[in-house]
Amino acid sequence: MAGALCATTAYRWATMTRWGIKKRVLLLALAPALLTALVLVSYFALVRYLGVHDEGRAHAFSLARQFALRASTALERVDRTELERHARMLLLEPDVRRVTIVDGRGAQLARISNDFSGAGQAGAAIAVEWPIEGRAAGAASTLATDAVPPLLGKVSIEVSDRAASQRLWHELGLLIGLWLVCFSAAAALALRLGREITLPMGMLAKAVDDIAAGDLDTRIPVGTGGEFAKLESGINDMAARLKASQENLQRRIAEATANLLAQKEEAERANMAKSRFLAAASHDLRQPMHALMLFVTDLKQRIQYPEVSRIVHNIESSVSAMVSLFNALLDISRLDAGVLHANPVDFPIQSLFDRLRLEFSAAAREKGLDFSVMGSKQVVRTDPLLLERIVVNLVANAVRYTARGGIVVGCRRQRDAVRVEVWDSGPGVPLERQRDIFQEFFQLSNPERDRSKGLGLGLAIVERMAKLIGTRVRLRSVVGKGSVFFLTVPLGAAARVVRERAEPMELVGQPLAGAFVVVVDDEGPILEGMRGLLLSWECEVVAVDSQASALAAATQAGKAPDAIISDYRLRDDENGIDVIRALRANFGAAIPGILVTGDTAPDRLREAEQSGFYLIHKPVRPAKLRTLLTHLLTRKKVQPPALVSQSF
Repeated sequence: MAGALCATTAYRWATMTRWGIKKRVLLLALAPALLTALVLVSYFALVRYLGVHDEGRAHAFSLARQFALRASTALERVDRTELERHARMLLLEPDVRRVTIVDGRGAQLARISNDFSGAGQAGAAIAVEWPIEGRAAGAASTLATDAVPPLLGKVSIEVSDRAASQRLWHELGLLIGLWLVCFSAAAALALRLGREITLPMGMLAKAVDDIAAGDLDTRIPVGTGGEFAKLESGINDMAARLKASQENLQRRIAEATANLLAQKEEAERANMAKSRFLAAASHDLRQPMHALMLFVTDLKQRIQYPEVSRIVHNIESSVSAMVSLFNALLDISRLDAGVLHANPVDFPIQSLFDRLRLEFSAAAREKGLDFSVMGSKQVVRTDPLLLERIVVNLVANAVRYTARGGIVVGCRRQRDAVRVEVWDSGPGVPLERQRDIFQEFFQLSNPERDRSKGLGLGLAIVERMAKLIGTRVRLRSVVGKGSVFFLTVPLGAAARVVRERAEPMELVGQPLAGAFVVVVDDEGPILEGMRGLLLSWECEVVAVDSQASALAAATQAGKAPDAIISDYRLRDDENGIDVIRALRANFGAAIPGILVTGDTAPDRLREAEQSGFYLIHKPVRPAKLRTLLTHLLTRKKVQPPALVSQSF
């Protein structure tokens, strides 16, 4: 019971001190043996010590009794010499230290002692007394038991327990030696047992650490037997299963990665094919639409009958709707192509708000909406054209989808930024669809694709333009109550505000009569339409289909053109950039050049944008062409091409 209690206590103490398994096994094996040995040795030492004392007293009594028998006659005669002789004989006994003889009255008759100065005589003294009776009295006492023998005196003997103590220590030494042998054997057994436990445990722990570190090839030698063998086999099996699972997972990941790469490449090829198709289809569709727009404009100017004018007006409206769709697609293509770049400047945002008020007040009034533009003195730093396109699209959507109530446009200061907001009381956008409305061609309530409700491209363009100027359009909306679109732009400095450059506008009172214009296009109908349109503006026109024809016609005219209008892509790998540069070089003059293109391919758009010439996109609105042409021809000084590049 004590050993079990000791083992339990020792194990708990070892647990508290966070010992390892080997130390715990040693402590568990040796602690009971150590405690038991200490108890047994202590008990044996106590018993033997008490036994040694009793043996010494018994030995002293035996010597005293024998001395009394021998010395009784000499004591009767009071023969001191004889008594001393007997005492000296008694001192010859081992461990006798002193002999004292007294008579019946207590008078000392003899006292003999050994020399106790030697170390060998060390030990505790045991003193006993024994009466010395007379012999005659002793004989008579056998006949009369009730007679009291005469007391002649006493003998006192002191003996040493040295010999008994030596025997005690010898026995203790043997016992301790035997205990040490047993303890050593137990320790050796405990060490072996500890090694048999800790070695496989250490191997198991190392294997678990290796597996946790990702080394699934780790294996434990199975040979210990018993439960450890099962555990080792289990860990090996677990490692093998994990290895197989990892290989299977890596294989599946590799297959999935390969599939994703293949799908990515396929998507990229599809995207490139889509871009090529869009560019080709857009170009091919823009060509006849461009010619149609020119013919309709020319026809409108020639018609005199009201009934025919209404038909032409309806044709013009339909063509304008198609032009709007093409322009929206072109904006998406240009943004995706990366040909647009933000040019941030500092400008007062009130100038933008003033233009919004002029542009949308009438449309809002026609629908019975309240349209408010809040005044602001804030100066912002961003690209003014892109910001205006963003806000214009947001306001246009608000006007289009708001049936009652009103629209509010304003801004508010936020530390070092300005937040531009467009509020409306429209139908609102459900939370789960608020990201969808920024996708191309997505409309919440236009399943019939009514073009009067828009094309579903405005917010897609807005999101791309916002990203281009380093911001993001956000939305808060409550269904049935309205929405607010807002974006944040950096705060500008009033000291850096520069005078805004006026946009080209049609200059009334400054006709194009007499202007010599060279038109280059490889499409016959477009050449006919451009010739008729320019002639109606009283221009002198040369319409040709190649660079060589343009040089020949201009040379034959004997003067430099006032303006060159060229299609960007011509036959035989010619392009409008080369045509304009060749005519400039031929006449040594910086002739104003206008590139007309129906391409939406990113590389072609980038090349045209970087040419330094004005760029307009088919189908061209005649009013825009006349505005630009009038602006170019009425300038007193033509700026270098790199400074006048602008896209219309």
